[in-house]
Amino acid sequence: IGWLTWKYADPYLAKLNDNNGPYELAKQISSIAGVILGFVLAGISILTAVMDRTLIANMMRTGHFHNFVKQAFYGCGWLMVLIVVSLGSLVVPAEYLKYALTVMMIVTSYTVIELVTTATRFYNIITVMSSR
Repeated sequence: IGWLTWKYADPYLAKLNDNNGPYELAKQISSIAGVILGFVLAGISILTAVMDRTLIANMMRTGHFHNFVKQAFYGCGWLMVLIVVSLGSLVVPAEYLKYALTVMMIVTSYTVIELVTTATRFYNIITVMSSR
């Protein structure tokens, strides 16, 4: 993703006066990352509220719950990094905007991978809890 952004970003960045696209993209990515961060933190707090359930107790006993919470907070950390990078892209001078856009796309891609991993684990836990 970073290589593709670096290779094909020049036409997108050519007319910054006519096209405010990179700055709008950075604003949208930071907004979406903030909302998703809130949802992930809410999901973690909901799971900690149901610690008395058998599944969560068994996960705590085997160490899976610790790994899950660690993975979820790792994903939250990447969402915070994405917010910082996106907001930082808003104040970058035009000559460095290609670098900022490439870094933002790399961090966005990795954050999406982390989010999918965390969401899959949330899904597995919720389906097992709801089947009982």
